[in-house]
Amino acid sequence: MRKNLLNCQSCRAIVGFAALLTMHACRSVAAKPDPAGVSDESHAVKTLSSRLSTMTVEVLEANLHRDLKFMPDARALYYRVLHGGHPVLHWSRLGIKGEALDFSENLKVVRVTSQEMTQEYRLLHGKQTTIRNQAEHFRLEIQNLAGQRAAIEFVLQSDAVAFRYVLPKWAESPGTVSIHKEFTAFRLPPESTGYLQQYQEASKVSPAYEYYFEKVKAGTSDSGKASIRRVWQPLVGFTGLVIFGSDGWAFPALFRTPQGKYALITETANDENYAAVHLSPHPDYNNYRVEWPAQGEGNGIGAANPTVSLPLTTPYRVIVCCNLAKITQSTVVTDLAPAPDKKFAQAAKWVKPGKATWDWLSYLKTGGEERQQQYIDAAHDFGWQYTLIDANWNQWNNGNPEPVIRRLVRYAAERNVGLWLWYNSGGPNNTVTEEPRDLVHHRAVRRAEFEKLRHWGIKGIKIDFWQSDKQAVMRQYIETLIDAADFQLMVNFHGSTIPRGWQRRFPNLMTQEAVKGAEWYQFPVFPGPSAQDNVYYAYTRNTIGPMDYTPLVFEQAYKQQKITHAHSLALSVIFESGVQHFADNADDVTRGYRKLMGMYPYAGRFLREVPVAWDATLYLDGAPDTHIVLARYSQGTWYVAGISAATKPIHVQLPFTFGVYGNYRAELIQEGERADELSQKETELHTGVSQYIDVVMPPRGGFVLKLTPMPR
Repeated sequence: MRKNLLNCQSCRAIVGFAALLTMHACRSVAAKPDPAGVSDESHAVKTLSSRLSTMTVEVLEANLHRDLKFMPDARALYYRVLHGGHPVLHWSRLGIKGEALDFSENLKVVRVTSQEMTQEYRLLHGKQTTIRNQAEHFRLEIQNLAGQRAAIEFVLQSDAVAFRYVLPKWAESPGTVSIHKEFTAFRLPPESTGYLQQYQEASKVSPAYEYYFEKVKAGTSDSGKASIRRVWQPLVGFTGLVIFGSDGWAFPALFRTPQGKYALITETANDENYAAVHLSPHPDYNNYRVEWPAQGEGNGIGAANPTVSLPLTTPYRVIVCCNLAKITQSTVVTDLAPAPDKKFAQAAKWVKPGKATWDWLSYLKTGGEERQQQYIDAAHDFGWQYTLIDANWNQWNNGNPEPVIRRLVRYAAERNVGLWLWYNSGGPNNTVTEEPRDLVHHRAVRRAEFEKLRHWGIKGIKIDFWQSDKQAVMRQYIETLIDAADFQLMVNFHGSTIPRGWQRRFPNLMTQEAVKGAEWYQFPVFPGPSAQDNVYYAYTRNTIGPMDYTPLVFEQAYKQQKITHAHSLALSVIFESGVQHFADNADDVTRGYRKLMGMYPYAGRFLREVPVAWDATLYLDGAPDTHIVLARYSQGTWYVAGISAATKPIHVQLPFTFGVYGNYRAELIQEGERADELSQKETELHTGVSQYIDVVMPPRGGFVLKLTPMPR
C-alpha cells in the first residue's frame, strides 16, 4: 500500500508525540475458568469426537449466568475445544440473529449427524501442491422458540476445528434479510498469551492489516488507540500524514495456553454474501467476540453488517491447533474453501508463479520507460519472471500510455519477462488519488479494462487501497477475481484484507499484502520490520496464505533493524507468496541486487533457482519469541531456512531425516565475518538420524541451506 507519509521534522515530532499516546492500554478483566459443574440442572451436552482428530468439541445448552456472571442470563448455546483433556477454548458463545430470525437464545439441539469426508486437490502455488485431507463433518440441527430450524456445522480434522452457521430459506422468509449480530466468541483459558495484531481503525488508507504483531496477555484491551486518530488526524491532516488508530484485534490471532498448547484463530470460505469479521477490542474475561467492520471503512460506503439472501452459509470460524508444526504446516484455510470453478481447468497454462523486479520501493515513485527497461533487463539477468510497473503509469505519454506499454510488453517478451500493472481499487470506496483509478470498481468498466490488458499482453494486475472488510468490498474482491480469470490475468491484492481461502477457489489470486512489510523501511518517520516482526509473521500472518511482504531489502533492513544479510536472504524461503516482489534496487551496480550479486555470485544463483511455489513445507524448529526453521520442498530439492529474532546466538542442530534416502549436495549460505556480509560453503549430507543440519545463527541472523540429490 502506498503510504501518504512525509519526511519532515515537524511530522517526526508529531508522530513521536502521538506514538506515546497511541500505545494500547494494558487494561484487562481477569479471565475465569470453566465451572467444575454447570449449575443449570437442565443443561445438555453434546460431545463431538472423531478418530481423525485429537481434539474434542463439546456443545452445551445451558444458562451459564450463575456460574459465569458475564454470560447472559438466558439459556444459550456454547462450545469448547479440548485437546488431551486440557482446554484450548473454554465455554464460548454461539449464535446468530437477524431480521425475522433469532438463533441467539433459548436454542435446542434437536439432531446431530456426522460424516467422514476425504478430499484430494491441487494448488498451483502455496505451501503445498498436492493435498489429501480427511475430516469428520458434524451437523447440529438447532431450533429456536419460534420453531425455526437452522444448523451449525462443525469440522474436526487432524490440525483444526472449524464451524459455520447454515440458515435455510423458510416459507415465511423475505427475499433478503439483514444479519444484525453474530454471537460467536473464542474464550481463552486464564493466563494464556496472545501474539496479536491490532485491527486498524478506518482511515484514508486503513484498515489494511498493517500493524506489527505484539505479544500480550490474553484479555488485553487495545482501547488506548481507539480514539487517538479522531483527536490527532484533524491537527495533522494538512501535512498529508495519516494517524492510525485501532478498533479491535485482527485475524489471524495466535494464542498459547498455560499448558503450552498453541491455537491460531482465523476465518475462511468468505464470499460475497457476508462481511469479514475481526475480534472485539475489549476481550474481558479472555472472551474474544467477533465484530463487523466499522461503518467508516471504505469511505463509509456500504453497510457494516451484511444483508444476505437465504439460504445462507456463513464463513467458517477456524481454530488451528495444537502445536507450532500443525499451525505452520496446516492447509485448513484452503481445505474448507470452495473448489475452483471449471473455468480454471486449464489455469496452469497462464497462472505462473514467479519472482518480480519492482522499482517503486527504491524511488518511491514509478519510473518511466527507460527505468522499466532497466528493471526488465534485471529480471532477465537474474532469471526472474516478472516486472511490476507501479502507480501512475497511466500518466505516461500525456495520458496516452498504450504505445509505451505495448513497447515495454514487446521488450519484456523478448527477454522472457512478463509485465504486471498497478491499479487503485477505487471507486467511491477510497479517496486516494494515485492512478489509474475508477477502472476496477464498476463491473462493466472493469471487464472492459481487463479485456484491453489481455490484448496488450499484460500478465497480472496489482490492485491497491481496499481498506474495508464490508460485504460490499468482499463482493468486489470476488467479482474482480472472476473477471480477471475471464481475461487470464493473475491478481495481487495490496492494501487489502487477509487471505480467506480464495487462493483455492481462484488460482489466479497469487498473493495479498495485509502485512506491515518491507515498504516501511522507506519511511524515516516509522521503523521497518524488525527481526522479531519477521519471526512473528512466519507463525501468524503467512500461515493462512500468501503474503506480499516484498522481501530482500538488504541494506535498509540492516541499517534500521540490524537484520543480517543472511536473515534477509532467508526470507525468500521463510515467506511464501505466489509472486515474490523482491523489492531492492535492481538498476544500480553500486547498491541493491547488482551490488550484492557482484560481491556474492552464489547469492545470485540461489535467488535465480529458489522457487516461490512449494510441493511441501515442514516445520523443523523454533518458538515465536526467538526463531523459526522451515524446510520447503520443490521438484526433488529441499530448501531449509532459518531466521532469528534473538539477541544471542542460536545453535540449530537438527537430524536430516526428511529427505528421500540418499546423498545430497548441501550448499549453506550464512553470515560472513560481519552481519552485513555473506559466506558460503558446500558439503555433503546423507539422510539419517546421525546426519545433522548444524548451523549457528547470530543475533537477528539467518541461513539458507539448499539440499540437492546427488546421482546414485
